[in-house]
Amino acid sequence: MPNPINSDLEFIGRKVKDILKSSDFVIGEERKNTLRFLAGIDLRGKDFYLLNEHTDYDEKFKLAKKVSESNSAVLFSDAGTPCVSDPGYDFIDLCYSLNIKVKTLCFESSIMAALSASGFYAEKFVYAGFPPIKGDERKNFFKNLPINNMTTIFLERPYSIKKITDELKVVKNRIFIHQNIGFKEETFLRGFYKEIEKKRDLLTKAPFAVVIEGNNA
Repeated sequence: MPNPINSDLEFIGRKVKDILKSSDFVIGEERKNTLRFLAGIDLRGKDFYLLNEHTDYDEKFKLAKKVSESNSAVLFSDAGTPCVSDPGYDFIDLCYSLNIKVKTLCFESSIMAALSASGFYAEKFVYAGFPPIKGDERKNFFKNLPINNMTTIFLERPYSIKKITDELKVVKNRIFIHQNIGFKEETFLRGFYKEIEKKRDLLTKAPFAVVIEGNNA
């Protein structure tokens, strides 16, 4: 869940506050800011854990196990978006490895939502826009992914959803397809191409984002 960059908690709506309230615990970045956040949304006393640049792998694994044993937990940064130039991407990766269901919350940008939920390194990333519609330009677009070894994200049109699972065959890195972002029908496909191909029938005719993991993870 992104946190308002200006720390104005009035931007957090009632529905999101209800989700935070019903969660078993929350995961913040720094103790002082997490306590201030919880106080600001009238959740003083809420159980919380910390995840930041000082959290080692064993601590992250134990925390991921806690999440797997809970009904729900919410991850947020001090300000801005977790996992995008903020701690958390490798924790999300761990959650996927433990078959923990991941969902986005309170996003207004499909690009940031997909990057955050992908679990791929996104300290730096390339936004590649929309692929060309057809011809050699489109073929070259996919051939050159990922760009500059960075995690790369692009958006695509609903009617290309079946076609794109064939075009992504040239990609050797892990892939994340994020569809129906912010809706109840939110769908994630994640893995190498062969894993994506097996689950292609889960995709529907709806807008989506594709994230290609870079080699700089």
